[in-house]
Amino acid sequence: MKSRSEQPGEKSQPKQCLADFSRSCEGCENVRAESWGGGKICYRCFGPGRYKGYVVGVERFKPYIPAWCPKKGEVT
Repeated sequence: MKSRSEQPGEKSQPKQCLADFSRSCEGCENVRAESWGGGKICYRCFGPGRYKGYVVGVERFKPYIPAWCPKKGEVT
């Protein structure tokens, strides 16, 4: 679906990815481990914001820090 601002024949620009792929959420004080079904462990982010409770990994962390992370700009 094309946006209204595009002219016929123009291609839309790809969205820029703002996630930080240079590190993961491992070690963040907002992440808590929980037991999941089947004896697996999941990791949830309880940082402030609308994504509170988001799963950032199952048995291991995702290989990036999500773009919505309130602490993304901080270096740990």
